[in-house]
Amino acid sequence: MDIELRRLEKSMIAQSQQLSAPQEKTDHPAIKDDSLLSRNIQRGDKQQTYSRRVTRSSLKNESSNFISIDSLDQTDNIPDSDLPSDCVLFYIPSRSIQSDILDFPVLSGPNRYSFDLAANLLLVKMITIIHSDIGQFINLALTRVITQMGLAAYVRFYAGATIREEGCGKEGDQGWGPLPVPQGFPDKPTVTLELYPAKGNVNTTVTIKVDRKRPRLMVDRWERIDGVVQTTQQIEISKVNGQIELTNDSLTVPFESLFLRQPTGDENDITLDRQTLQELADRTWRLQGL
Repeated sequence: MDIELRRLEKSMIAQSQQLSAPQEKTDHPAIKDDSLLSRNIQRGDKQQTYSRRVTRSSLKNESSNFISIDSLDQTDNIPDSDLPSDCVLFYIPSRSIQSDILDFPVLSGPNRYSFDLAANLLLVKMITIIHSDIGQFINLALTRVITQMGLAAYVRFYAGATIREEGCGKEGDQGWGPLPVPQGFPDKPTVTLELYPAKGNVNTTVTIKVDRKRPRLMVDRWERIDGVVQTTQQIEISKVNGQIELTNDSLTVPFESLFLRQPTGDENDITLDRQTLQELADRTWRLQGL
C-alpha cells in the first residue's frame, strides 16, 4: 500500500525547516497556468491556497508551492507501478489546516491526510477500493487471531484516527493498542498498518505495497529497536504459472509490541498464517483484474 507515499511524508517532514512560502508564478515562466497550482478557494471568511495533484506527469515541475516526489527521493527510475496512488500536496497556512481540516473532520471523508504545521503542508491521499479492502481484511484477520486467544476485549481500535506528534500528524489506515492503556503510556496505537513509525511512538508497523501491473505484493514489518526504525520481516507474495508463492510462511506481530506486556499462559505472538496471506493476495489481484 504505497510505500513511496510514506517516503514522501518522511522527506517532507525532514525538509520542513527549508521550505519557504510559494513565489508568484511569474518566477516560473516555464510552468503553464494550472487551476490546481495556485487556486484561491473561498469558504466563509477563510481563504486557502491549493497546490496541485502529485502524479507522474507533474513530477518534473519545480514550482515552490508544491513538492515533487523527484526532488525529495529521486524516484525518476521508479516504475509507474511503484508510485503512490493519486494524492494532492497543498501549501496552506497552518491556521487553515487547523481550522478547516483538523477541527472539521467531516472534510476528511474517505481520504487520508498527513500534515506538517511548521511547514504549512497538507498531503491528501485519495483512497482506492483496493486500499480500503486490504485495510479491512488485515483488521479482520488480526482481530480473529486475537479473539481466539480470548483477548478481543483488551484491544483498542484506531482505524482512521489522527495521530499527532510535535506539530505533525497522519490519519492512519488501521491501528491497534491495548485496552485499557497502561499507566504512563500515551493513548496511541502500538501497532499500525502503513503509518510510518518514525513519529508517534509506534512499536510495530505493517506496510503493504501493491504492484499495479502484475500480481505481486510486498509486506514489510517495521519495528523500533533501540530508537531506530528497522525492517524486521519482509514477505513477497507473487503468482508464478498460476500458483501463489510466498517468500515467508507467515506475518508475525510481537505480542509485547501490541499489548505492552509479556504474554502469559496460552498467549502468543499474533500471526497471520500462509493461508491468510494467500487469501489477501488473491482478493487483491481479483479487485485489480489481474
